[in-house]
Amino acid sequence: MAFIDDRLLDVDKHGALRAPSVLWIALAVLCRYWILVVVVFASARRAPDVVRVLGDGFSWYFLLLEIPAIVILLAAARRRPEAGDLCRWVWRNARIFIACAVIAHLGATAWLLWNADVWRRWPELFLASCNLIDLAVLTSVLRDDYYHQLFSDFPPKQPVEATQ
Repeated sequence: MAFIDDRLLDVDKHGALRAPSVLWIALAVLCRYWILVVVVFASARRAPDVVRVLGDGFSWYFLLLEIPAIVILLAAARRRPEAGDLCRWVWRNARIFIACAVIAHLGATAWLLWNADVWRRWPELFLASCNLIDLAVLTSVLRDDYYHQLFSDFPPKQPVEATQ
């Protein structure tokens, strides 16, 4: 008996596969430092001291490393027929972008741990846990046939109507 993946039946109003909520959560995990910065600046009006979280110890270059995941988030939000060619190209290559973001996280974490003077239990375990989640995201995106189909599916372009 043939097995059909029920996720392949979930399409949006344009007839393209809908990006599942698990993918949105995974992309949010890959953009965790951007989310931290946004939350800190959003809450800075109520508690100005919260900005100290982004003080001397904050690794601002992590924001640069998460740009591939931000680009995928933007492409996922623009999955409509009127989307441009750049958005379509990013979506087709999203698995490569995800791999780049995960490799960047792994490399940066390895560099931070290698150069740490003192290893403390809390930050290091948190960073290791985040990297394990990143690897789980990468593994599922690369190995699951559903994600291969999802990233190759984009709503077709709208035909240009002739004006008279």
